[in-house]
Parts: sequence; structure tokens; C-alpha cells
Amino acid sequence: MVAPEEPDGVDDKNSARLRSITAEVLEVDPADIDMGAHFYDDLGASSLEKAEILGRIEREFAVRLTDGSVENLDSLDDALVVVGTAGGAGE
Repeated sequence: MVAPEEPDGVDDKNSARLRSITAEVLEVDPADIDMGAHFYDDLGASSLEKAEILGRIEREFAVRLTDGSVENLDSLDDALVVVGTAGGAGE
């Protein structure tokens, strides 16, 4: 997936927020999370942890993740695309 064009700084801000959410759920340092990391393979997330991460993304970014989009969310990069596409600013 290719991330949509975002105004300067928005992509970085959203990336930081996604890392923070993921780090909190997985109890790791946000600096240790690469945006290309896969939830299961690289981060070692369980299906329940992934569900918690995605639920927090919905709340934080004020977006609704459909069943179809959730199935395709394998990494934080994928989540960033969905958030950007949905226009999730969540401020």
C-alpha cells in the first residue's frame, strides 16, 4: 500500500501517534517500533492485542475501520494508509 499525500508533518504526527498506541498496548518502547513492522510476525502481537490496537486507532483518529480494512491491516504502515484515507485527524 502507498500512503496518500499528506500536508507536511501530518504523516509524521500520525506515525508517532500510531507508534504510541501500539507501544502502550504491547508494553514496549515506541522507539523500538518500526512503521513497517507486522503486528504478528515482527511485533509478536496476539490477535487480542491487535484488536485492542485497532480499537484505539478508531477512537484516537475518529475513524471507522470496516471488516474489510481490518483484514488487510498487517502493519502500522497499513494503518497509516487507512487513517490517511479516512482523513482521521482525531484531534
